[in-house]
Amino acid sequence: GFDPGAAAINHAARPGGSRATVRDHRFRLRVVGTNAARTIVVDSGFRDADRVIAAVIGRLAPGLRAQAMATLARDGVVPFGPLVLGRDQLTWGRAAPLPRARVERIELFPNVPPQLRVMAAGKVLPYGRIDAFAVPAVDVALWLCGELGYPVNVDAMPMP
Repeated sequence: GFDPGAAAINHAARPGGSRATVRDHRFRLRVVGTNAARTIVVDSGFRDADRVIAAVIGRLAPGLRAQAMATLARDGVVPFGPLVLGRDQLTWGRAAPLPRARVERIELFPNVPPQLRVMAAGKVLPYGRIDAFAVPAVDVALWLCGELGYPVNVDAMPMP
């Protein structure tokens, strides 16, 4: 299946994985290969941290996207933490499936910390929400949502 832990772009710890975190104005990227002998940490004290983080994400994202698409083709769904994406519906944890036509939007909500939220049409409260940094490969999840035709809103959140 899809294993975002192999090169996840977020801060959720996964042994042998990679992660990047953007919190307020502090940038942090930690890259740990499965056979790596060292860890490289990029944070606000690192020169051009936002450029370095964008470059690493740019290198990792295509492979993660390809892996997500292969998992979708094989299994029909792709899990990203509690969010499980399918072509025609998504699920959040143990909640009943939400058909794509009933998804009002999937968004990064500018909270502290930022939240990944799924809003259902006609509902005030989110269908599901979680600290965006706790979602494996959250940027790939949002990309896949857009590819599958779900309405996505990330305009309110600055991304590296």
